[in-house]
Amino acid sequence: MYTCYMSRYIKRQNPNNKWITKNAVEDIMKENGFFLKVNDISIYQQAFIHRSYLKSGNIEPIDTNCIPLQQTCNESYEFLGDTILNSVVGTYLYDRYNHENEGFLTKTRTKMVRGITLGELSRRLGFGEWVIISQHVEKEGGRDNTRILEDLFEAFLAAIFLDNGSDVISGTWSTNYETYIDLCDKLDNIDTNNLIDNPNKLILKQYIELSEKVRNISHQLVNVRSNGYLYCQRFIRNTFEKHIDLVKLIQFDDNYKDQLQTHFQKLYGIFPKWHKIKKGDGNGLHTIGVKDRCGFLIGIGTERKKTDAEQLASKEALIYLNVIDKNHGEDFFR
Repeated sequence: MYTCYMSRYIKRQNPNNKWITKNAVEDIMKENGFFLKVNDISIYQQAFIHRSYLKSGNIEPIDTNCIPLQQTCNESYEFLGDTILNSVVGTYLYDRYNHENEGFLTKTRTKMVRGITLGELSRRLGFGEWVIISQHVEKEGGRDNTRILEDLFEAFLAAIFLDNGSDVISGTWSTNYETYIDLCDKLDNIDTNNLIDNPNKLILKQYIELSEKVRNISHQLVNVRSNGYLYCQRFIRNTFEKHIDLVKLIQFDDNYKDQLQTHFQKLYGIFPKWHKIKKGDGNGLHTIGVKDRCGFLIGIGTERKKTDAEQLASKEALIYLNVIDKNHGEDFFR
């Protein structure tokens, strides 16, 4: 009976998990030229709890050798950190390149805050060691998963913000952020590459209006210039300047979809086809596949945004076709 009872459960408690310590957080700061004392370590610990380690309806026998399953994860921290990051990077680029046009600034910011960039930064900061994940996610390589590491970077920024004189996340902030996410999704669904090649006044007007709304609500979300926000500015600036060669990043072409279209057009006189393999699921993930001229699948990408999934699928296709190297996109890290 006992064996049958236990078999109903997939053990999620993970003996490899450990809480990040005050010294570890302060060392991460110091290594990036930023000396900041931790006021409340529990705020930073919250930033490292992955959703896979939440309590569920199924009661799992307690393992005293593991950190207990948690009531809340770091998702709200991710939201806050993402907003702070976009605001800080936008201001940083404007201060350095205010003579450039909006397209240049937007494209450069996108490269700086995209998943692969943030994931590699978290990897270099050693965040994977401290993430609180289930046994299953651990076995799937969760500590080195770029998507999880990307979220950790954003959540860590939120922890800095909240630990240094900033208010807790309010209902109004959450509502504004939901609006912000909705506007960003609408903006991402506009194909700006086609807009450049085939200008459409109506779509262009829509793009400009949405961009303005995104800017306005982003400013509302971070309008309290507290110590927390200023510390986030310093940490982001120091971390990016230490680990990334900005000139190389600007020169780097990460529009894999456009590269794949050009390659197909040049060789075959046709465009590749992208297919929706799996629509956004409960985690908001989209899986997109790209096929060659014979209908064979040559690339698959899974990301939160459909456009990012298309780019990842296109990159895989370019690697498969030996157009680019599998490490393409990492050469702008120092």
